[in-house]
Amino acid sequence: MTTWRPTSRTCLVSGAAGFIGSRIAEAMLGHGYEVVGVDNLSTGARENFPADGEFLLGDIRENVPSRAWDVIYHCAASYKDRSEWELDASTNVLGTLNVVREAQRSGAKIVYCQTSLCYGPSPASPVRPTAALDPRGSYAVSKTAGECYIRDSGVPYVSLRLANIYGPRNLSGPVPTFYKRLSEGQPCTVVDSRRDFIYVDDMVWVAVRAATQGHGVYRVSSGTDYPIVDL
Repeated sequence: MTTWRPTSRTCLVSGAAGFIGSRIAEAMLGHGYEVVGVDNLSTGARENFPADGEFLLGDIRENVPSRAWDVIYHCAASYKDRSEWELDASTNVLGTLNVVREAQRSGAKIVYCQTSLCYGPSPASPVRPTAALDPRGSYAVSKTAGECYIRDSGVPYVSLRLANIYGPRNLSGPVPTFYKRLSEGQPCTVVDSRRDFIYVDDMVWVAVRAATQGHGVYRVSSGTDYPIVDL
């Protein structure tokens, strides 16, 4: 396993006001890092970011803060509207290129929050990191393209191919969608599919380790999937 040794313990988190980014920011502060977060607040909430970190309102499509980073957690992503190809591509591809350029300039390691949707709609279970890629839809395609640019950039990196993450602050995916609709007395549409779910604290534990350990692609999941109809 490759070990990455930080020099000044400075950390940038993109998408820092979102579900995953804000939790990573909290964890890295707890591990003694100076944490700077950047978010355009299109889906995140300013109050999610910890008060003892430094928050910058900004958009990675325009620029990425430039400092002497040790590690950059790239959590920012566009995903809300699958018909918004241009928005997804500009954020998940061009925005990622800006993150890569800053990592190259500063010598930082990138920890990338990738989606397991890169494996397609029906991968064999359990999904292995080496499974064939078959991204479908604007979000998965653009996120996978971003991962490829990071891989080809020459910077030290870890790409975390995440299963469905759930927990406090989660606003997307099956769990919060079903909860919201059921609590409002609305019907739910259930398709014949299975999903692997992992609690956010477990995912963050892996992400923190990735700051100093590992290189390349990792699949982050519970290893067990469940029918959506059972959920």
